[in-house]
Amino acid sequence: MNAAGLQYFGLRADDNVRGMAENAGQAIITQINARQTLARFNQEGLDYLADHTGGLSIKNSNDLTRGMDRVLNDQAGYYLIGYRPDDSTFESRKGERRFHKISLEVLNRGGLQVRYRNGFYGFTDEEAKPTLVADLTPGGTMFRRLTSPFIATGVTLHLTSLFANQANEGSVLRAMLHVDARDLTFKQEADGWYSAAFDLLAITFGNTGRIQDRVARTHSLKLRGENYEAVLKGGFVYHITIPLKQPGPLFLRVALRDQATAHIGSASQFLEVPDLSKGRLTLSGIQLNAETPDSTQKSLPPANSNPAKPASEAAEDPRFDPGVRHFRSGMTVEFGYIIYNAKLNTATNRPQLFTQVRLFRDGQQVFAGPVMPYDSSKQEDLRRLENIERIRLGSNLTPGQYVLQVVVQDAFVKGKYDTATQWMDFEIEP
Repeated sequence: MNAAGLQYFGLRADDNVRGMAENAGQAIITQINARQTLARFNQEGLDYLADHTGGLSIKNSNDLTRGMDRVLNDQAGYYLIGYRPDDSTFESRKGERRFHKISLEVLNRGGLQVRYRNGFYGFTDEEAKPTLVADLTPGGTMFRRLTSPFIATGVTLHLTSLFANQANEGSVLRAMLHVDARDLTFKQEADGWYSAAFDLLAITFGNTGRIQDRVARTHSLKLRGENYEAVLKGGFVYHITIPLKQPGPLFLRVALRDQATAHIGSASQFLEVPDLSKGRLTLSGIQLNAETPDSTQKSLPPANSNPAKPASEAAEDPRFDPGVRHFRSGMTVEFGYIIYNAKLNTATNRPQLFTQVRLFRDGQQVFAGPVMPYDSSKQEDLRRLENIERIRLGSNLTPGQYVLQVVVQDAFVKGKYDTATQWMDFEIEP
C-alpha cells in the first residue's frame, strides 16, 4: 500500500519560477512530466513486488481506510493451492539453482480471480534451514531484522558502499556505516572513561537471493574527554570490507545491536558489481569529503585500518566525513575515484582520458564542469588509475539533496563503451 495518496504534479508555492517567463508553457510541462515520472518510479517497486508474489498493489487513493478494508476482505475467503516439486527441481547446474516459473489457470469456473507467485528457486527446506538462526539468540534477532523488508530504527544508521578493485585484494566492497552514538548505551568507568559495546552483522545477497558473504563482529568503544564528546555529538563511522566473489547485482544489508538495551538498527543498499574481466572502462565508487591538506596521500576508496573511527577524525566537522557528506555552500569538496580498464597507447604505453564533473538536484543539472584531460604521468599502476579532484560548492546552491556525477571518456575506445560514469549523493545544509 502506497500511503502517499493522490499527488499534485503542477507548480507549487516552493517552485523556483525564475527564468520561466520566456517559455512558461514548456517549462511547466517539463516540471509536470518530471514529477509524474518520479511518482511512477516510486510505485514501480510496489507494483513489481505485488505482481510477482500474488499480492495486491493499492495506490493512488487518499482513502487509506478503504485500502485496509480491501486487504482484510481479501483474506476473508480463498482457496490456497500448493504442490510438491519433483526431485529434479532441486538439482543445481554449474553450481547454481535455476528459477522455475509457475503458471496457473482456472478453467470452467467463473467468479474466481487467480493470483500466484511467478516462480521459485529450487532450494529444499533442509538447505534453507542453516540460514535460520535460533530466534532466542542475539544473532537470530539481528538476522530477522536484517532480512525484514522494514528498516529497524532502534539505532540510527546511514550506509555508504563503494566498489573497488585492489591489486592485492581483488574486487571488494568498502562499506562505511555512520552510527548515531546517542542511540548506544555508554557506561561510565574510572578516570573519566566511557565504554559501549555493540554487535554488527552484514550480509550480501546475490541476484538469486542467496547469501554470498557475511561479516559478524562484536566491537567495543572506550572514549573519554573531547573524543567522547565528539563521538556523542557527531557519531562515528564503522568501516567494513567484504570480498566480492562475482559480478552482478548485489544487495547489502547491515544490522547493529546495542548490547546494553538490545536495540537494533538496520540499513541496506543495492549496487551493481561490474565485471572487470570484460575489459570495459569502469569507475570505482566515489569517496566524497571536505578538502583536507593531506588529500594526495589518501587511499581510494578508504582503507580499513581502523574499523570504528570517530567521524570527527576524518574532518574538522564530523558532518563532512565520507560516510555522512553534509556540506555547506561555499565549501571546497574533494572527491576521489579509481579508473579501471583504460586503453593504453601502444607507442607511449599511456592512456588518453578526459574527465568531467556534473551536479544535479531533483534530477535537473545545476552545474557542468569543463572537460579536462587526465594526467597519468604519476600513476604507477596503469590498470588502476587514481584521480582526486576538487570542486567548490557555489554560494548560490540552495540547501537540499544533490548528486555529484563523474564522467570519464576514453579516446582510444570507439563505440558505446568509450564512456563510464559514477555518482555520489550529498547534502548542502542551511
